[in-house]
Amino acid sequence: MQHYTIVEAERTIRTWLYNRSFADHQVKLAPPTLRKYGVVLPGYNTPAAGWLLPVIGSTRTIRDGIELEKLVYSNPEAGIEPGIDVQVRSLPAQFGRAQGVFIEYTSGLLTYLRLVPR
Repeated sequence: MQHYTIVEAERTIRTWLYNRSFADHQVKLAPPTLRKYGVVLPGYNTPAAGWLLPVIGSTRTIRDGIELEKLVYSNPEAGIEPGIDVQVRSLPAQFGRAQGVFIEYTSGLLTYLRLVPR
């Protein structure tokens, strides 16, 4: 039986866990619009990230997305139907125009929408 200090045991377990579970894990780079603020945010478009953002307002859905302050945010794969009142989560306006927002389309489920270029 080998004896370990707490630090050695922790390091050994982390190395084993990484090699077993994450060795082939590839993280997408955060978009340049986020990186310019010094933010490293893998999973920026996942519901977990969305729940960390404040609610900045509410609006009504359009086909495949929303219109917010004359900008359209969309996700054609989400199957969003028009006419549903939703809350919008995003970085506050002082951080500039959001390249993506989250909406609570179905109770308890956040959907990420990307800004549609004009």
